[in-house]
Amino acid sequence: MRRVLATDFGIWPMLQHMERASDQMVASSDFWVRLANYVLLYDQIVIPTGNLQILPVLRLMLGEAAFDELVRSKGIVLARFDQWLGYAGNGSGLIFFQIYDDPNRPPNMPNLGTAFFKPLDQAISNILAISNPPSTSQRRSEINNLLLDNVVKMPIQAMADGLKEETYKDILGSPYLRDFLALRNAGRSLDKLFGIEANQITVFSPHVPPESNDSLEIRAVLRVAFENFLLNLGGHADVTEITGDESTLNLLRAKGQRLGFSLEGKLAFAQIQKVSGVPDLGIAFATKRLSPLQLLDLRYSKHCQSLRDWFALGAPHSTADETIRRC
Repeated sequence: MRRVLATDFGIWPMLQHMERASDQMVASSDFWVRLANYVLLYDQIVIPTGNLQILPVLRLMLGEAAFDELVRSKGIVLARFDQWLGYAGNGSGLIFFQIYDDPNRPPNMPNLGTAFFKPLDQAISNILAISNPPSTSQRRSEINNLLLDNVVKMPIQAMADGLKEETYKDILGSPYLRDFLALRNAGRSLDKLFGIEANQITVFSPHVPPESNDSLEIRAVLRVAFENFLLNLGGHADVTEITGDESTLNLLRAKGQRLGFSLEGKLAFAQIQKVSGVPDLGIAFATKRLSPLQLLDLRYSKHCQSLRDWFALGAPHSTADETIRRC
């Protein structure tokens, strides 16, 4: 079975303008193309999520019927985390944390920021209340039941226990990162880097560029921790491949050979289409010439399953050229 961790469809915690990440996905033809290709190329698409903000993106792109079918059949699996990573300035260094609603906030006002850390039923209720497409009470009930049965909870606490040690080991084992941190932090513990007050926590999100006053050293630590977090998610989800974009994957190629990278698989798929004269189905989906239900029909066809099975026979880290040579 070809199972991919689609980190590029992950929407990570951020403090302001949280709606921008999902809005940009829906507005980007590239994400429509990616989703269509993932549906055709993979038996299972695992999408990491905390507050389920990816939900309106999938519903708007796929339509209700195709969305329901892919979630129910576990063609799409939402893998939920309910803690997030940051760097604490009190000497704790790298930590996992949760944020709760302000008790003075009206209790019926949904909050996407704290939805990352709420029980699953509350996170579902929050995202359905404030996102498109609008839903009737019956439709909200249907989606709620569908997700309660099919969202997979990741063992974040178990992952957190080893993530700090793994991240610090990676940094100390990298001459570049070790020298970079030593420019201002020579002789200091990785738990006590300069650039943060004792009562502060720096939170990392790949969607948000660094602020002018951010400590680049602390951000580097969080970047390594984030990508280790993705690798650990992939391991716990038993994926065979991982994909992403520049905002989610950077350092992973250096240590991610235990997982394949679907970028090469997509490149091979594109080359096969050119050689065989098959039209680009991802572009057809993005331009509405291929409907979500037609996309599902293709996914369930014996020829598409044979293609997925054929791709799975190669090594996960095969290059596009190596895959093409097997044709």
